[in-house]
Amino acid sequence: MGAPTLKIKEELDYRFGRAKEKCLYCRFFHMTLPEISGSRCEIMGLQPGRAYRITYNNLCDRYEQRA
Repeated sequence: MGAPTLKIKEELDYRFGRAKEKCLYCRFFHMTLPEISGSRCEIMGLQPGRAYRITYNNLCDRYEQRA
């Protein structure tokens, strides 16, 4: 079962990241306490729910390095 995949995750090719390019280093990444809701991405949505969770080791086509 699990959470449904967001359409935007498919459109942005959300996938496992490379060594130096991961969500963790992206300017759109928002770390939260994992046991409460998991991390979020500004582009994919900050709403509650499992479908909006992102993994800090992943990456998408909108990756942008933090300044």
